[in-house]
Amino acid sequence: MDINYRYIDTLGNLVKNLSRDIIDKELSKDYKEWLKGSGDSCIESNIPELIIVKLLDGIFIMVMDDYTSPLINDEFRDIQLEHYIGGEPFIIPKKCLCDKETAIDIITYYIKNSGKLPISYNWINITE
Repeated sequence: MDINYRYIDTLGNLVKNLSRDIIDKELSKDYKEWLKGSGDSCIESNIPELIIVKLLDGIFIMVMDDYTSPLINDEFRDIQLEHYIGGEPFIIPKKCLCDKETAIDIITYYIKNSGKLPISYNWINITE
């Protein structure tokens, strides 16, 4: 299957030639920069969209179609964070926040492997 990826930043701009360096640059931006736009960014393609959100506490990644995210730290299982996406509150489980390097690894794996998620993480449905 031929996958055509498009990265849309928080301001709605299409970022061409998506690479590990571009992902690193975007995720290195201060979380306040992310709040100036929609509050999220995404990788679009003809497979499920990958949503990326940078918070003060870490980076949240979710597959849009089924609301799955990597379980990173179960110590935070009961902590919910509220983040605004497009002006609407979105509840994010703190247990799914990752650091920048983990986020880069997950995103690049997703791109290089036709939308597959790395099996080295336990992917959970955040709505359950």
